[in-house]
Order: sequence, then structure tokens, then C-alpha cells
Amino acid sequence: MTQSDRPEWAERLLRERTTRGWTQRDVVRAMRNFTDEEIPNVEQ
Repeated sequence: MTQSDRPEWAERLLRERTTRGWTQRDVVRAMRNFTDEEIPNVEQ
């Protein structure tokens, strides 16, 4: 793990999010386009 105690995949997601200027909500929306699994919608 890295210094932040996050797994490497989480670090990659954070770097991508920062690079694109995305919010966590933006990331979840994008992830829905790349999976066959249902990602729960908990937006209120």
C-alpha cells in the first residue's frame, strides 16, 4: 500500500478523478458505463 494506506486501485481512481476534475458523483456515473453489475443509486 502507499503512504495514504489506500490500495493502489484507489490511488489510481483518485489520480484520475483529480486529473479530470471530477467529483465522486461524476466517477460513479462514469463507472456505470463500464460495468454489467448494478451500482446502487443512492443520490437524494
